[in-house]
Amino acid sequence: MNGRLNLGRLSLPVLDIWGGVSRGDSRCAAERRDLVLATCTQTLVAGAHHSFKRYEDKFTSDVVQWLRTMSDGTMAASSSDASQQ
Repeated sequence: MNGRLNLGRLSLPVLDIWGGVSRGDSRCAAERRDLVLATCTQTLVAGAHHSFKRYEDKFTSDVVQWLRTMSDGTMAASSSDASQQ
């Protein structure tokens, strides 16, 4: 599966959340960075490993904040603007 190709095709909002300690996560997040479009938000949970163990509260807080952003229309407005370009 080509993640770059598939991520670029998505029209739904995506939260790309990753831990900063795992080298693989950091490398892959950097590769996806140019794909962070109006429909994709990239979030780092600094200090977390891939499993987010002991960072569950921060992970959950970031997801909830992103969901709130989605519900207030911020992302929806950005998405429709991007699709008109």
